[in-house]
Amino acid sequence: MPSQQHQHCRPLSPNTDQLTPMELDQPVKTDGLEEQHTLLPTAKFVQLEENKEELLQFNGKINGNSTWILLNSGASRNFISKNFVQRHCLSQTPTAKVTVELAN
Repeated sequence: MPSQQHQHCRPLSPNTDQLTPMELDQPVKTDGLEEQHTLLPTAKFVQLEENKEELLQFNGKINGNSTWILLNSGASRNFISKNFVQRHCLSQTPTAKVTVELAN
């Protein structure tokens, strides 16, 4: 199925339906390695109020967009905020519905 387009997005090139925000922060590339620059802390622990577990949260980029990423080694799938996807013009492909069970 074709990806959904957003009004504030533009195609990367005429030959693709991938989208990019109007302004994209490009990382610096040196000798084939990608170097990220940020003034934010690179990692921190966060404690979830419900179960008092500490999880690792780190600063990263998704398709060139800076964000905090929560690492949950007990998760069976990866999830992303619908708001983040729309705000940063990420391509969307409909998939089958998934049932998520939360541990108590």
